[in-house]
Amino acid sequence: MVEKESLRVKIFVCRNALADGLGPRPLRRLGISGLVQAEQVPCLGKIDPRYLLKAFEGGCDAVCLVGCPVGKCRTMDGNLRAERRAVFVREILQEVGIKGQRLSFFLTEPMSENAFHEVVERFLAGAEELGPSELKTGRTVKAT
Repeated sequence: MVEKESLRVKIFVCRNALADGLGPRPLRRLGISGLVQAEQVPCLGKIDPRYLLKAFEGGCDAVCLVGCPVGKCRTMDGNLRAERRAVFVREILQEVGIKGQRLSFFLTEPMSENAFHEVVERFLAGAEELGPSELKTGRTVKAT
């Protein structure tokens, strides 16, 4: 199995998915690896599919989206827009020969710092199982 440190991943986190008062602190204190890049965004609904595809093109092995649960988005339906976009991007990834599972999507109640770290660890475990991106290895998956 590939070690977590050898994988490059990006995590987009809705600022409202973190418990009040946490701010960007959990993102800075991940302490998992220098190859884990976390970015806090105002709302996952603002993430354009191009940003997700650009992350893969830029060498990420996996990308994770962490947002508010359905019905609790402060921008009404940003989490639902983000979910539709994630499905769309997964389909594009499959078409170009990259496993769609490389894009993870979590909708959660506002999280404490410990809960956030648990989500990140779960995401990293999934990324570790998938190994390096097909873009890095030259192996592609068959489009379905």
